[in-house]
Amino acid sequence: MALNNESALLAAARKGDGQAFGELVTNYRLKAFNACLRITGNHHDAEDALQAAVYLAWKNLDKFRGEAGFGTWFYRIASNAAMDLLRRRKEASSLDEDGFGNEVQLEDSTATFESQLAENDRLNQALDNLTDESREALVLFAVVGMKIAEIAKHQDSSVSATKVRIHRAKKALIPLLA
Repeated sequence: MALNNESALLAAARKGDGQAFGELVTNYRLKAFNACLRITGNHHDAEDALQAAVYLAWKNLDKFRGEAGFGTWFYRIASNAAMDLLRRRKEASSLDEDGFGNEVQLEDSTATFESQLAENDRLNQALDNLTDESREALVLFAVVGMKIAEIAKHQDSSVSATKVRIHRAKKALIPLLA
């Protein structure tokens, strides 16, 4: 999406144009959903977190300062919504695992549906072994594509601590996915 197009959509959305806001969010929805999915571990919670993120982005659009791109800001809101949902789920200690944590694919795959489900299930189980902060950092880095400095700022951590967190998360996943 062209920057000037995003700027025009953002300006219109700030004036209350819901359709412009919808276009902005649509451009980043898939990555935000996949981040929510990997953080929460299941499809239903990811949908809830994404819905909360869309609502919060609309409600707080006037607070968007433009220091980063709209997508980065929206991913942070989605990540926070997913982490909040995860915290509430742990507090309630009632896990709602539906087993269908399949990530939405952008491209056609030659793998069968069943093997995709099995792979996603293995990945979700492996991600569940990470701490919440490590899982969030890894998802923001690997799925959303955020820079380490952005993740560090988001998690209120140093860049070096964030690098270590991501490295350890990757290292922990290798034997679990082997």
